[in-house]
Amino acid sequence: MSTETDPYTTQKELTKYVWTLGNYDEIAKLTWGAAPQLLSACGVAAGHELLEVGAGNGNFALLAADRGARVTACDLTPAQVARGRARTEAAGAEIEWSVADAEQLPFEDSRFDRVATLFSAMYAPRPALVAAELFRVVKPGGVVGMANWVPGGFVGALVKITEKYAPSPVEGGPLPDEWGVPEIVRDRFGPHSSDMILELRTVPFEFESPGDFLTFLERNHGILIAAEQILDADRYRELTDELLELFGAHNTARDGRLSIEAEFLLIAATSG
Repeated sequence: MSTETDPYTTQKELTKYVWTLGNYDEIAKLTWGAAPQLLSACGVAAGHELLEVGAGNGNFALLAADRGARVTACDLTPAQVARGRARTEAAGAEIEWSVADAEQLPFEDSRFDRVATLFSAMYAPRPALVAAELFRVVKPGGVVGMANWVPGGFVGALVKITEKYAPSPVEGGPLPDEWGVPEIVRDRFGPHSSDMILELRTVPFEFESPGDFLTFLERNHGILIAAEQILDADRYRELTDELLELFGAHNTARDGRLSIEAEFLLIAATSG
């Protein structure tokens, strides 16, 4: 099938476009708390050669470099690579950056001691290819780590709402939040892994109010910015009304503020 009609290629091109919008540096602050949790679970240590897949602006990569690992960071979106490289260079960290697809990583077999991906490779459309590639590039006895949003959790529900208004080009394919189901992860990683740690964790989202959180997303999140571009005013209002209803359902604050614990599955799988 030609790339002009291949739904997988279309989805990846849309992903690249969406993440050129808004301000990802602000969005990355929401999920920063997951990075040290995964770093510890993977046992990242000085001297390790580490790859972060879908590195965004480098939250995890910087922590790993600070711990003394030799870090390579990659992302599907060139704009993210440029953003991450600028951030890590400004921090004085020696991190090698490149554009790369999680389904076809441009690295040799068994190169890395640790491979990690946070809320990123879970969105690649073909999970079997992702699993095979993550384990192909890690050494025998090395560790593959993931942090993935879970079905029924706050972010999983938010993604489902936005996809109602802007469906994925890949119809009927695996859903990203299936990577947050332990049984599915065991099935996908089972042929590659000798041992797995799977734990439910959370990261906090704290804002002055639900409306303040919506404004933050509209200003900074590529998906919301793209939705406002493609939807008419009434349809976009329906989207934001659904989001505010979701915020209320998950909000634990009772003083007008917004406080949500966003659940994710932490995975640390030993190769072999």
